[in-house]
Order: sequence, then C-alpha cells, then structure tokens
Amino acid sequence: MTAREKKMWSTITTAWATILAHDGPAFAAAAAQLLAQFEQNNVSYLVQRYEDFDNQRFHAAYFASGDEGQKAWGLRYYLEYVERMACGFVDQLERQEELLRRMG
Repeated sequence: MTAREKKMWSTITTAWATILAHDGPAFAAAAAQLLAQFEQNNVSYLVQRYEDFDNQRFHAAYFASGDEGQKAWGLRYYLEYVERMACGFVDQLERQEELLRRMG
C-alpha cells in the first residue's frame, strides 16, 4: 500500500519539475492541465488544507483574474504547494516504510 502511494506522490513531484521547465504560455497550458487533473483526483482538496495555503488568494489570481500574468502566478503558487505537500507525503511514507522494516 505505501509503495503505491509513494509512487503516486513521487510522480507528482516529477510532474512539477517538468512543468517548471516551461515558461510563458507553455507553462500556463501545462500547469492548467495539471490543475485539471488534480481537481479530479482530490489533490486540490488536500492542498487547500495543507499548511498555510491560501485558497482565496489562489482563486483570485487564477480563476477571478483576467490577467495572464496573475493566472500564471496563481498556477505557480498552487503547484509550489502541491509539490511541497507531495514531498512531505513521500518523506512520511519513507519513514513509515523504514519503521515497518525495523519492526520485521
């Protein structure tokens, strides 16, 4: 079970690195596609509750703003939190796997 979860969250961190390689309209298109995917698989639900993520700030920048620069900023803000959350989950899962190995 932990291996599957760890793979999923590791894949998310890899996706973020791939998105960062893009800039301008290519970044916005790739990030928006990732956001749509995360809306479907509950990643957005989790990140809205993660640490000090400000969902109103994200919503105002990405959904309510007509400015492409603000939308790109909102996507970057959102995805930075997703990446941080995913890394935290991977770290926690690795600690749990190590604990289980020690227990036999």
